[in-house]
Amino acid sequence: MEDNNINKKSNVIKLSNKHKRYKIIIDTSSILANPEAVFEIENSDIIIPLTVIEELDSKKKLHNELGRAARYFIRTLDTLRTKNNVNLSEKIKIDNNSTITIAINGLSQTLLSKHGLSLEKHDNRIISVALSFLEQGEDVKLLSLDTNMLVKSSAVGIVSEEFPTEKNIVTDNIHNIETTKNIIDLFFEQKYLSIDDIKNYHDNIVENDFIILKNDKQSALARFNNDKIHPLIKSNPWGLSPRSKEQSFALDLLMDHSIPLVAISGNAGTGKTITALAAALQQVFETGSAIYDRLIIIRPLYSVGGQEIGFLPGDISDKIGPWFESITDTLVALGNKVTHSHAAKSIDLWLAQGKLVFQPITYLRGRSLQESLIIVDESQNLEAPLTLKTILTRVGNNSKVIMLGDTSQIDNSYTSQNNNALSFAINKFKGDTKFGYVNLVKGERSELADLAAKIL
Repeated sequence: MEDNNINKKSNVIKLSNKHKRYKIIIDTSSILANPEAVFEIENSDIIIPLTVIEELDSKKKLHNELGRAARYFIRTLDTLRTKNNVNLSEKIKIDNNSTITIAINGLSQTLLSKHGLSLEKHDNRIISVALSFLEQGEDVKLLSLDTNMLVKSSAVGIVSEEFPTEKNIVTDNIHNIETTKNIIDLFFEQKYLSIDDIKNYHDNIVENDFIILKNDKQSALARFNNDKIHPLIKSNPWGLSPRSKEQSFALDLLMDHSIPLVAISGNAGTGKTITALAAALQQVFETGSAIYDRLIIIRPLYSVGGQEIGFLPGDISDKIGPWFESITDTLVALGNKVTHSHAAKSIDLWLAQGKLVFQPITYLRGRSLQESLIIVDESQNLEAPLTLKTILTRVGNNSKVIMLGDTSQIDNSYTSQNNNALSFAINKFKGDTKFGYVNLVKGERSELADLAAKIL
């Protein structure tokens, strides 16, 4: 059953409205990304242009998170209408000292024509509503996750901001601690340090943060867990040797069965996929050390919300296969004299055995993913919190989720650098004993790839 509880409490969205009460114009992309967040905006008059309702109507029958978002928002508006016994064209009071209204007027061809825009486009109709309020002397702010909408709005004189479904509040979780030689010696001797040994740094360290103990030329890598500093888990899964301290931190989380949710971010070429896959292959396919029954790979197929894969021939595996050639590449990179042909045969065998599964997000609802290691690749292109919730609530017993992504590479028009499943997960789960994350910073693919990532 879809959640339609309009009275539930969550994080209130505070805009920069300290001295003004704005007319907040909400566009379609914002609602589809996080419909609940619209009702959490504080101290504002929220305006929903009627053309947005029309766009939501075209999405409501989709059997994915966009359809769910459209249905949730429309039903919540209808609940507000019946509960208050008013027309939605009138102001309706909601929580956080805000109101919400559907704007049925305000479409002015004259106002748009001044800026060379036409009413034929939905985005321009939304802009027209904002311009109409601006013409009346109102303080107007347009919120969107569509970069082009933000640019157009700003160009015609409308204050425009990214829809704040979740602010990027993640801080660095790697701590450099200068300490004494005796402390480092004690760490190596007893294989842990108590919190009292680093009490001067305790305020800045949360669960599963990483620590680099330093004294002159002596150093040690560690992780903070359960009020103690522990050495990293030493492993070379599937023959992979970490090439940086960040990759060592990542492997420590990936090989720790007690942490069911891990997020790894980083630019292209920093080793996100190869590190995660090496750990996954070791824990699923290596005889004698297998922990999980199967490896499930989830990756967004564009368009992300619609997951349009019908134009490709074959069954589901055939349709989504082209998006997973990176796994073949990784097997070649990890193996000793492994060719692409050998890697492809291994993948075909694992697929036939049901040990390797490529899972489109569209087909996740109703599933229960038991005894599985689940890699969610390109997670920065998944909507938060809707798609993230869909994935994590499918996870069953003895399963682990690894989220990979690069927030500097956003391809989904309904997500942004701050508002995506990867950033959302890091922000929400940071500090929990069941979660850990690492940001990989050093390019490892090749000197050319590293140079291109920096220059281009």
